[in-house]
Amino acid sequence: MQPTRGMTVRRRVLLRVLAPTLALLLAMAGSVTALNGTVYGAGGFTRAYLESLGRGAVEQALGTAGVVLPEGDRALLADGVPDGPQRVRIVADEALEDGRRAVTAEYELEGEPASSRFVVERDGSRFGVFSEWRFAEPPVATVAVQVLGDYRFQAPGLSTGDPSAIGQPQPYLALVPSAYELHHRTTYLEAPQQLARVVEPGSVVAATIEPRPTEHFLGEVQGVIDEHLDSCAEQTVLFPSGCPFGTAIDDRVLDAPQWSIDAHPRITIERAEEPGVWRVPATPAAARIEAQVQSIFDGSIRELDEERAFTVAYDVLIRSDDSLLVEALY
Repeated sequence: MQPTRGMTVRRRVLLRVLAPTLALLLAMAGSVTALNGTVYGAGGFTRAYLESLGRGAVEQALGTAGVVLPEGDRALLADGVPDGPQRVRIVADEALEDGRRAVTAEYELEGEPASSRFVVERDGSRFGVFSEWRFAEPPVATVAVQVLGDYRFQAPGLSTGDPSAIGQPQPYLALVPSAYELHHRTTYLEAPQQLARVVEPGSVVAATIEPRPTEHFLGEVQGVIDEHLDSCAEQTVLFPSGCPFGTAIDDRVLDAPQWSIDAHPRITIERAEEPGVWRVPATPAAARIEAQVQSIFDGSIRELDEERAFTVAYDVLIRSDDSLLVEALY
């Protein structure tokens, strides 16, 4: 049976109507597929997170699906504290056997090339067509900061430290990847910048800060010691109480002995083994004693004028209010 002329016309009209619609649907399907493989894909999801860190938008990065923070100190997670990745490139997006995907990104961190591997998984869809993702393994690590001889440290826009953890590494949560410029600058101590680079999720990065005494610290302790020795010299006895010098004399002392400090100790300060304690190691000094004495053998009288060498050593504690406690080790 041959189709009628009317049926042929209707088919042509229908094809003219459906063809653009079909083409549009195919184009939309292709666009969805392309977007799910790029912008809405595992790589696009990871790139968006990395670019948030690169802009310094830590709060935005923390809001990324799957960024779950364990218990811990969050001081390093403030906006502006970490330096984030720059020039991000997604170089691998691989399917894992369990359906998750492993995304590898290369980037620059503090001007140096680095890379990180992230594991992500599907987290539903947007509008029923665009894939959504989440980190299956949180991009979180730990920076263990140890400040030798103190507990305080600084980073850009941050000054922190736990006094109860002095002498021990202090763990701080960090996002991956990030870099932290850590240093120490307080009234009496200073340390150069240490760079902690965090590039592996779940890792623990150790950062050791080694403060050194400042000239101000040396001057303050020197002043305390000099003042103490000068007060010792004011005691008109052979053995000044609580002092590192004194002398025994076999002859009879006819008047009050007079002490003076011939050479004050020129101190140095070093870190002690005890956490938070600084030490003035054994340092030479000299005092002079003057007195009129009479021989117990022949009764002759002479003027005693002699130098007595001695050494000093001290422990120095920097209190929380930055005052100093100087304790003699004699």
